[in-house]
Amino acid sequence: MWLLDTDDERLAEAATTCHSWIGVEERSRAARLRDPCAVRRAELGFALRRAVLSRYQTLAPSEWLFEPDTRGKPRVLSPDTPLQFSVSHSGRWLACAVAHGAAVGVDVEVPRTADYLRLSRRFYDPGEHAVLQGMAADSRRDRFYVLWVLKEAALKRVGLGLSGGLDRFRFEVDGGRIEGRDGADGTEKPAFFLWRLTGGAHLALCAGDGATV
Repeated sequence: MWLLDTDDERLAEAATTCHSWIGVEERSRAARLRDPCAVRRAELGFALRRAVLSRYQTLAPSEWLFEPDTRGKPRVLSPDTPLQFSVSHSGRWLACAVAHGAAVGVDVEVPRTADYLRLSRRFYDPGEHAVLQGMAADSRRDRFYVLWVLKEAALKRVGLGLSGGLDRFRFEVDGGRIEGRDGADGTEKPAFFLWRLTGGAHLALCAGDGATV
C-alpha cells in the first residue's frame, strides 16, 4: 500500500518527471476534467501507479501499458505480470495498492458534511442503517465513512465500482475486527484493512484470498 499527500511541497520538484511518465491517453483523460486541481490529481494518480508498479518489477515507469478489463477496471497490458493494482484519491490523498497474483481494491475518502442517515437508508444494507440510527452524530459520521470505504474497496476489487451497489456488501466492524459478506458471492473471503489518516480521512484495502500486498 502506497500513500501520497498531494499537498506535499516536494511534489512541485517532481512534477516534470511525473508528467513525462504518463502516456497520451492518460493525459487526455486527465485534461477532460478541466479543473486544474482535478487535472493535477489525476495526472499524479497515473504517475503514482507507474512508479509503484516499477518498485515491484524492473521496468521504467514510462514503459507500463494499461487497458480496461471487460468491466472497465484498469489492468496492466504490458509487460506480462502477475501484479494487479488499484488507485483511489480524495482531497489531498492519493492511494495505490498493488497485489501479487490476486485482485485488489482500495478506497480513500475525506469526510464531508451530509445527511448520513438518508444516504445509508438509500445505499446501505438495512442492518447497517439500523446500526447508524442508534449512534450519536459524531460516531455516526465516522462509521458511515468506515462502511463506505470498505464497500467501495470491495467493489473495486471485483471491478464494479459504485455501479455494483453499495448494499451488495454488508459489514460488521467491532474494534479491529472486520467482517464482510458479499451478497452476490458468499464463497469468497477477502481480507479487509482500515486506516485513519491525518485530517480524519478513511482508507480501506480489500485483497483476495492468497494475495501478497
